Amino acid sequence: MTNGTLIRDGRAVTLRVTEPLLRDFVESMICMEADLARRWMDAQTLSSFPGAE
Repeated sequence: MTNGTLIRDGRAVTLRVTEPLLRDFVESMICMEADLARRWMDAQTLSSFPGAE
């Protein structure tokens, strides 16, 4: 069992995570964010070449 705390608007809420579900969700979101950032940079790089449109 893992204990954790979420903070929003200066208010802390103590959590007790009994399953790896939350951790898996956060890891998935991190991977998707990294992939989106990579694809965004690729798109920006490609569009910066003359005649790319």
